Amino acid sequence: MKIKKSFEIFAMLICLAFMLSACGRNKKPGMQLPENGRTVKEEDAADENKQEDVKDDPDNSKDEDKEGSADKSGDLKKNNARARRAYNSFFADADLAVSDVDVEGMLRKGNRYSFSEIIDAYIARESQYFGPDDDPVRLTDATYAYIDCGADGSVELAVNLNYTIYGDYNYILFLRFDDGDVHLFGTDEWGYRSYLNVNEYGYVDSGGSGGANLHIDEYYYFNSDCERIYLYSEETLMGMDTPRVPKYYLKGSYERNDYPDDSFEVDGYTVYTVNFREFEYDENMTEDNTYESYYKDQLYSFEDANGRPVNPDKDIAELYKKEGVKWYSYDELNEIVDKHQDELGAVVKIRNSEEAQWESIVDLGVMEHPVYGRSEGEEISEEASGPKVYVIMDDHDKPYLNPDNPYIDHEYNAITLKQTSCRENQITDTAEWFARAGTTESGTYFYDDNYYYRLTGDAGYGTMTHIEISSKSTGEFLYDFDFSDFLYEDGYEGNDYVDRGIYNCFITDNLLYLNISHRTYSDDCPVNAFMMCVDIDSGEVMWISKPLVSNSSDFARYGDNMITGYGFTAEDDFIYILNRYTGEISEKIKVKKSPDHFAFVDHDLWVRTYSYDYEFDIIEK
Repeated sequence: MKIKKSFEIFAMLICLAFMLSACGRNKKPGMQLPENGRTVKEEDAADENKQEDVKDDPDNSKDEDKEGSADKSGDLKKNNARARRAYNSFFADADLAVSDVDVEGMLRKGNRYSFSEIIDAYIARESQYFGPDDDPVRLTDATYAYIDCGADGSVELAVNLNYTIYGDYNYILFLRFDDGDVHLFGTDEWGYRSYLNVNEYGYVDSGGSGGANLHIDEYYYFNSDCERIYLYSEETLMGMDTPRVPKYYLKGSYERNDYPDDSFEVDGYTVYTVNFREFEYDENMTEDNTYESYYKDQLYSFEDANGRPVNPDKDIAELYKKEGVKWYSYDELNEIVDKHQDELGAVVKIRNSEEAQWESIVDLGVMEHPVYGRSEGEEISEEASGPKVYVIMDDHDKPYLNPDNPYIDHEYNAITLKQTSCRENQITDTAEWFARAGTTESGTYFYDDNYYYRLTGDAGYGTMTHIEISSKSTGEFLYDFDFSDFLYEDGYEGNDYVDRGIYNCFITDNLLYLNISHRTYSDDCPVNAFMMCVDIDSGEVMWISKPLVSNSSDFARYGDNMITGYGFTAEDDFIYILNRYTGEISEKIKVKKSPDHFAFVDHDLWVRTYSYDYEFDIIEK
């Protein structure tokens, strides 16, 4: 049933690991190791020994009734200083942290763990899903931020551990100092198409995209007792064809015949839905008890494409009244949400404070656990074993051919394609096509015989701006290409949907080939969907193709030829063959729908388009 899939996607997104964003504002002083290498408990014992020689002073008795803010402030200041020392000792594996939470496969409540043990436990948990030929799970960075949970003046700690797991993932730790021990009181994590932000008072916004039309956020905060207080979830559904509740949120869902099916359009209505109950996923949940336990409590509001509040039509509104569906104006819904947060202690001061300020733990030079790509707390220089970093500027017209390109006059052996088969596919059976072709979909992490490729630098909604390339044989990080300057064409900065990103890339003969495209109509920004070739030894652009030749998810090389494709709704769809030395178009082949994937099978070329699967003979001219 469709509804089951919707629930699974929703639950998966709710349970996704969300990242803490690193913030580069004014930096706070870095933490220092305790003097003489003593742990925080040894420092505290030394302080107590000093106090043994201090006798009661009768003259001070007159101040005992003045235990006001000054005394409390002094105690708080002293405790915060001890907390900072304790956190630092924890980073150095000199002190252990008590886990106040159970984390399946990693941590048990009440047990004590060193910083390195927590890191290794996470690596071990994630590594079990990969084989010996897969890229290993590695810690690539670690940052910390002081936070003040509940805004009571105490110093708690957030730690952001960054890993490579076929993409960038983070594991988040929240720690406090209490009764002489560091306590781990919360964890979170993020993955693909998701994020996590925390502010200086422990207020967390975690979110992610469920596709082009759906965005989900969850909000919680840690109070002054470091208890996690769940606040609410908010979903934004964009492009509904009418201002109404999506069908799969209603009781009975897709079995109903008294309610229109969900449909979406580019300039449709936006539906905001809020729920104060936390969704608890259970794989045995049925459609009915999922509705009763969660969806019936949803609160809704509606806007048109211009951001103006709108109401459902009369018939739908009467149906909502009958069924108890609760909808409000956007302002009313915001007032309800704000009041709810205030009642739970997340007052305006807490939820509107600045983002946490992040610093590198690695740069402190105290971490015992190794960090991939970093050494002795310092960044490896480019002259040593670090990657070559290239920032590629968009200062060329398109097409562009570098006059110093040494391959301009290279002999070119052109090909053409002869169609042998064209079958309509089911649109959603892409995985089956890859299985028949004996290959896999690339996504943002992929590899060939020589290199691992990772598309990073997400500018939003999967718009990737960076390429990180590592050696497959050694794992060494070799190249970091920054194409951020290509995000917008001149004159189109900030326009909706015309932010351009990298779709695919690979290296051959020391040349990096890639395609860059935005995800909407060419009329919105016609300088779009082009191929590029960059020399990996110099970082120079060798050529840029004409626009509107490559918005496919991948492309292929055959000899001296690059095979790619372009197409979009209400636009013509073609396969293009380019001279890989100059980027010039040598062949243009019309197809029924936009080409997306290419694979070589038994010397034939298979092409997966939106709704048709093609097969071609490759013929040398």
